[in-house]
Amino acid sequence: MKKKPRISARKNLRGLACQVSVLLFGAAGVFADPHYPFPAGFSMSTMGAIIDPKGATGSQPWAGAAYYDGPARFGLSAAGMSYYGFMGDSGFSQAAGGAWYSGRFVSCKAAVSYFSAAKTSFEQRVFFSLGTGILRVARLSVEFSGTRMGCAGFPAAYTVGETGFSAFIPWSWAGISLSCEHLVVESAGAQGADPYPTFHAGLHTVRSRFGSQGVLLTVVPDETPGVTFTIAEECRITPRIAFAAALSNNPVQVGAGMTFSLGRSDIGFALVNHPELGWSQGFAADWRRAHGGERP
Repeated sequence: MKKKPRISARKNLRGLACQVSVLLFGAAGVFADPHYPFPAGFSMSTMGAIIDPKGATGSQPWAGAAYYDGPARFGLSAAGMSYYGFMGDSGFSQAAGGAWYSGRFVSCKAAVSYFSAAKTSFEQRVFFSLGTGILRVARLSVEFSGTRMGCAGFPAAYTVGETGFSAFIPWSWAGISLSCEHLVVESAGAQGADPYPTFHAGLHTVRSRFGSQGVLLTVVPDETPGVTFTIAEECRITPRIAFAAALSNNPVQVGAGMTFSLGRSDIGFALVNHPELGWSQGFAADWRRAHGGERP
């Protein structure tokens, strides 16, 4: 009599981690995206509702090149997040890093990110954005990204190719951001592996000595509910220390964090509460080089 093959508990755990990943994060193609389930880096505490085109939230290399128009010409950024859910310390984490350059007419950003679900499922993502400020009324950029996903111990892996567009329209007291992302140009060929097209529109006040404010509307037509509204406030405690908080719906999330400016560098810490993930924590740091010796 032929014995049935035994399936190890470790493989069962891997399969469970993949299923939990899908349940918590939705479409498989957005796990390693530093914007989901909430933004990474300096935008985590405000959940993307505040964009400073001359500061750290605008220069992050995993965001569109259209969002930066500051005095610095080159910079590096890194961020990490640890997700905590109903399983306690679940081992769900994400790391991202990259570099950016801003010239007189052309700017570009490049970033890589890695998502791990209890070291059993993974996603790797590369991102590139090319922008221009040649138009006086707006800065524009086009984005390209590729994501590879799979589970440890399983030979199958899937790859998704995407593109998107971003625009930032500055005024004297505020700016308008518009973006379209997750436009799939190369499908993974597996059900549920491709992300849904997503549209963002935001209004962001210019940072003053007291702080800044922002609102963000996110629309995902293929999801129900497909509309998320986020409002955020940043308060400048001192010229170098800021406290930020944000609130969003669908799902209801609360974010808060601190940012410390250290000359040419910034350091940020943030917490976000998600209905399934509980309180997640994040860290971000950047460094930038000014043009012609100018202090950013």
